[in-house]
Amino acid sequence: MKTNLFLLLFVLCSGSASGQRYLKGKIKLLNQPVYLDGLNVKASYNGVDYTETTKSDGNFLLRFPATADVIKELQVLTNDFETVEREEVTNLSTQNEITRNPMVVLVCRKGELRRLSNAYFTALFSKEKAKYESLINGLNKSKEEYKRQRDNLLAELRTKEVVCQEQASFYARFDLTDPLYKEAYAHFLRGEYEECLRYLPTDEQVTVAAFSLQSAKNQIVRTHLLKAVSYEGLHNIEKADAHFSDAIKTDPTSLQAYMPYVSALVRRNFQSPRLIQLINKALIVAEEFNEGKYAEINDLCQLAINKYGTYDENTRDSNFYYCKKGLTAIRALKQAEISLPENLLYHEVDYLHDIANYYDSKEDSVNAVNYYRQALYLRQSIGIKRNRDILSTYYSISSLAYAFPLSQADSTIYYFKIAHDFLFRYRDQLTGDGRNRLYEIMDDLLEELDDLDDPRRLQPFLLEQITIYSKFDTKDYVYANILAELYYYAALSENGFADDKAKAVRYALAAEPLLDIITQPGKLLVIESDASDICDFLVDYYTAAKNYRKADVLKRRSESLK
Repeated sequence: MKTNLFLLLFVLCSGSASGQRYLKGKIKLLNQPVYLDGLNVKASYNGVDYTETTKSDGNFLLRFPATADVIKELQVLTNDFETVEREEVTNLSTQNEITRNPMVVLVCRKGELRRLSNAYFTALFSKEKAKYESLINGLNKSKEEYKRQRDNLLAELRTKEVVCQEQASFYARFDLTDPLYKEAYAHFLRGEYEECLRYLPTDEQVTVAAFSLQSAKNQIVRTHLLKAVSYEGLHNIEKADAHFSDAIKTDPTSLQAYMPYVSALVRRNFQSPRLIQLINKALIVAEEFNEGKYAEINDLCQLAINKYGTYDENTRDSNFYYCKKGLTAIRALKQAEISLPENLLYHEVDYLHDIANYYDSKEDSVNAVNYYRQALYLRQSIGIKRNRDILSTYYSISSLAYAFPLSQADSTIYYFKIAHDFLFRYRDQLTGDGRNRLYEIMDDLLEELDDLDDPRRLQPFLLEQITIYSKFDTKDYVYANILAELYYYAALSENGFADDKAKAVRYALAAEPLLDIITQPGKLLVIESDASDICDFLVDYYTAAKNYRKADVLKRRSESLK
């Protein structure tokens, strides 16, 4: 009897153990060959929490009932670290074998992603900025279309800036020690696309290495996207198309996890009309799979059409159609009182902007202003939660300012002032090229005020701003450029409106110490002709004062700036 009882218990215990499901993994530190111990991980199933602490080798093993085939989310319970890719720890497939390879959960210290993203952005954008500065410096300043050409190039540069931010955000999440991608990533980040393709794994290798089905899908999608952009970099559009198609076929709905990367891809020189068709397929599949993801995939479609539309005027109407469609989808979800993830609100802002851009291109200022205004109100309601939100909000304000027709110059000036004051408020949080925007908006504002030919409006503003900016450290090239521009317009105003040449020269003299700072290579934000005019004011002054040596030095500087 006892023997039979023991046998029964043994069978029951064996059956219970064999019926369990497992989630086996290890916690790894981003870009370091280090696995973290002592961290608590948690996953829930049917309202029950399952937790374990990682061992000395970073491993953990969670045991679930036999019915637990998919775990909604795995959490790393720590205040010091954050999960690098949240998509990698959601919808995880459990295993019935305890011997399977562990999944790898990538974490990094809080703030590390931001630091890496900023570093990548600086490296990426510095090349684009240098290229566009060279193009701007090569323009013929004597031609009437100079300002329009310069503004167009600056607008392109702003788009490149957004692309670089998106790429940097994606690159920051690359684990440079991942054995599957280590060599490929290193070449990819250096733009060595042929070498990158040589080292990228196959789908089969990814599937074997990945622990869960969801993780394998994500890695396969990422691999195809890396291959797509590498082939695009090699101008092999046919193969780039093929890999983008494979990414969509693998898991259309997972593309939302790679929105920044795909956005960067389609905003590059990816001009294939077939890309539009591929993303449309993803849109249809995603809509059938989950309506909540509809707008995110649709945004990819809009981006592709928008990019292709810059090369073919006939696609502008298609772009407008998809923007309106995406906007309608998001607002339908809102009306149904469905709680939207924050990134969809950002997409809504993008849709409003692109619709406004469409109306602006058709010279329909009424509708352009209406949609830019909606974008601005929505952007303000989201608030400033990240540094990139500062520039995004600024672009919303300045776009609205530019949209008003010439007959409504007062409205343009009003929003230029708001844009300037907004950037000024966040000036200490601006870094790199973002700080240059503070100068650019001041320059646009001064130009608009000057065009009014009304000294009663221009001169008080100049005095107010000179008082404010003269308090800052003028060794800072941005503040130095702004102050030099203010002195320049003040000198013009006194010389032109008031016919007070003595006062005009005093303002030019105040600008003189700034010339050494602002004319350093790469530091000149003031238009060269403006800096040259400052020098000319001073040449006249020193010539009249018979200080010919100083006049000659400034004359040579003036000529070098023309």
